[in-house]
Amino acid sequence: LALAALVGAVLAAVAAFLLARAVARPVTRVAVASRRLAEGESPEPLPIEGSTELRQLSTAFNELSEELHRAQDAERAFLLSVSHELKTPLTAIRGHAEGLADGVVPAERAGEVIEREAHRLERLIRDLLDLARLRRRSFDVTPGPVDLGEVAGEAVARQVGERLAGEEF
Repeated sequence: LALAALVGAVLAAVAAFLLARAVARPVTRVAVASRRLAEGESPEPLPIEGSTELRQLSTAFNELSEELHRAQDAERAFLLSVSHELKTPLTAIRGHAEGLADGVVPAERAGEVIEREAHRLERLIRDLLDLARLRRRSFDVTPGPVDLGEVAGEAVARQVGERLAGEEF
């Protein structure tokens, strides 16, 4: 009877060890992959295996990792777009200021462009601050009438300013 109890205890210990290992291995994989993700690395997708809960954990981690990569790509694209949007009015301001200093652009015209582009910069910066505060992913778009002639005129004025700024360098 003692021998049977000993054999049963050993079998139970081996079974418990194997079951614990079967549960611990996927959890350890998720923990290691989470640390790698937190360090900025890109871990391989986790295999979906084990019990229902472990499969759900691996699936959730894989989805989280993929969403993080999409968010990082969106952030990179956003920063590129913002840098371009900020550069455009700065170039127009610099071009018209240089044109004004050289006497090529009338003072009244240069003042109008500089003021308009400064307002544009203020709006862009305000939008960026709103975005940072709210941690939202998009800007609100308010539909309204647009004077295409005015927009085209502003684009031409910017091009003239960029050319004037480019000639300096």
